[in-house]
Amino acid sequence: LTLLNNNLRLDSLFQELEKQRPGFAWQLSDILEPPAPPYRGLEYYREQDAVIFFGRAGLTEHLVERPAGSPVLAIVGASGSGKSSAVRAGVIPALKNHPLLSLSSRAPPGSIDW
Repeated sequence: LTLLNNNLRLDSLFQELEKQRPGFAWQLSDILEPPAPPYRGLEYYREQDAVIFFGRAGLTEHLVERPAGSPVLAIVGASGSGKSSAVRAGVIPALKNHPLLSLSSRAPPGSIDW
């Protein structure tokens, strides 16, 4: 809105927004009515929230790679530290959709059928 108030043309505005959030398909309605914030309050992130589950790629990769050669993986931590969210919005989508993993990481063999 600050850019609009400075009389920036809409095409320039969309170019500027694309720089700030690459890959997002900006629409005029996104500017006038912004999407809901990605923070879910006290609720955990769900599998369908994988696209807004930011900042945990390293943890997700570690959890996905860890079971290789181990029969059990326990995820422990303080209440509210994000254990359920890491599994639901990080690990499960990563195992189902391998491109979510980085190029240096591979899902365990056969995990697509888990």
